[in-house]
Amino acid sequence: MVTTPITNQAYHIAFLSLVDNYLHENENVSSMTSAPLPLVPALTPEYTTLFPDQTYPSMLAVTSPWIDLGSKDPIIAHVSRQVLNQEIAYAAFCGLSNIIVPGPTGGHRGKLRETDVAQYARTIASALSVGPYYQLHISLPMHQLDESSQEPKMKSLASRARVQRAESAPEESLEESWLAPWEAWDLIRSVCKYDTRLSVGTHIVLPFLVSSPICFVS
Repeated sequence: MVTTPITNQAYHIAFLSLVDNYLHENENVSSMTSAPLPLVPALTPEYTTLFPDQTYPSMLAVTSPWIDLGSKDPIIAHVSRQVLNQEIAYAAFCGLSNIIVPGPTGGHRGKLRETDVAQYARTIASALSVGPYYQLHISLPMHQLDESSQEPKMKSLASRARVQRAESAPEESLEESWLAPWEAWDLIRSVCKYDTRLSVGTHIVLPFLVSSPICFVS
């Protein structure tokens, strides 16, 4: 099956600019309840190449990898949820029934913290209620990568967070190396009450190669 991003680079640039302007205008505001929250721009034609078409059911839609659903900054977490829900709703409207969602990102040195994964899982559980006719595939690596071996990432909302993730204590992190993705997936599916529309997509990262999905399992 062919994969396709739901939104394009223009949307990414416009959204980061919106967040940067909002944070600059409210740099002295300590709580998100003290100022109106930023609103995600609507998906106009310049932000996506997807439109309702009978060929789309054979494609895999991919949500934006630059959002941060596990952010400790409530502003970043809030707008990330908006982007995810908007993209999923639009993909479903276009007739795409299979949607890939990048898995939770690690905090200090790439380690997955249980609290971050739990926050991510609650967002996925909410996203499953956006519509009934699609399958969400959570993309996770075959094994947890060291910070030095991770792929270069595009500019993301994580870099805009005013509250950075603290260094994880050993007891706060999921199991090391090979078991970390499994622990993350087990937590996600349990929070989502083992919804049958949720599955995991494993992928492997090789040196000098782009990561590629290799299978999906429920």
